[in-house]
Amino acid sequence: MPRILVVDDDPNLRTAVRRMLEPEGFDIDEAADGRAALRAFRDCPADLVLCDVFMPDADGLEVLLELARECSGTPVVAMSGGGCRGTMNLLPMAQGLGAAAVLDKPFDRAALLAVVREALAPSPV
Repeated sequence: MPRILVVDDDPNLRTAVRRMLEPEGFDIDEAADGRAALRAFRDCPADLVLCDVFMPDADGLEVLLELARECSGTPVVAMSGGGCRGTMNLLPMAQGLGAAAVLDKPFDRAALLAVVREALAPSPV
């Protein structure tokens, strides 16, 4: 069963993602911020990380870069309800930094499942 780490400072979003993914057979871990996410990942590596871009302590881009340094084989999906800091749209930046995909909030179950399945699919040789 694939293990997914859901990283978002909104507990309601983490609960919603859990409710959408657990019935599909995914094992879900949660973290409320970037630092907690890195600790959780180091304690029990996930097969996929769903990570909000804007969070306290360490934002999603920091998490993405740190995970890329530590374990480049783990896909990260960057999520954001705004995606912008000033005039910069950070979701494309996250992809440029190595995110497997991006997901605009709010999203529905079908969009979430499609992104998760695509990110977990084996890469063509």
